[in-house]
Amino acid sequence: MRGALRGLPSAPPTSGPIGLGTLGDAPALDALERAAFTGDRISLSSWRRLLRSPSARVLVARDGASECAAVPGACVVLLRRGTFVARLYSLAVAPQARNSGLASALVTEALAHARRAGCALLRLESRADNVGAHRLFRRFGFVPSGRKSAYYEDGADAICFQKGLFDDKGQGAHPVLRSARHYGQTLDFTCGPCALLIAMSALDPATVMD
Repeated sequence: MRGALRGLPSAPPTSGPIGLGTLGDAPALDALERAAFTGDRISLSSWRRLLRSPSARVLVARDGASECAAVPGACVVLLRRGTFVARLYSLAVAPQARNSGLASALVTEALAHARRAGCALLRLESRADNVGAHRLFRRFGFVPSGRKSAYYEDGADAICFQKGLFDDKGQGAHPVLRSARHYGQTLDFTCGPCALLIAMSALDPATVMD
């Protein structure tokens, strides 16, 4: 899939357990890919790399308590050291589990993991023709942020979405971000200096915002 997010429409969240995946889930995740998608699939070897990666959170919903149980849904959140931006890299739900609320439950868990990692923003890409996924993301407060031409292997475009991960009171934010003060841009082409002042105020509360 290489960076494409494949969201699916769903009903209100289901109560099925969702947890971090392990290497033992790799075959089931590979089977989920083959059942859910006809192209842009994550390979078995790529699943194993993601499951081993310290910067990836592979969240799986299992049918049963065993790590080798079938996986009707999964998503991947990618984190990067040195940035407050996380990426929802993949979202997949098996055909038999669609319209059960599983997609919503997975997005909820993805948001929670990104917040716990101290991220300020969660970004994703979704096929331009996947209207059901767009409705799902909008319901969670994601907003369109751009478009990538011919992003998928069949030439389809991707719509980019993003969502801020903390409210006006700073709930969910990294401690450094909670201390940042807003400095509004008043002139054209001053976004850089404004951003620098905001960053400086987060690191040093004594910074004069003027």
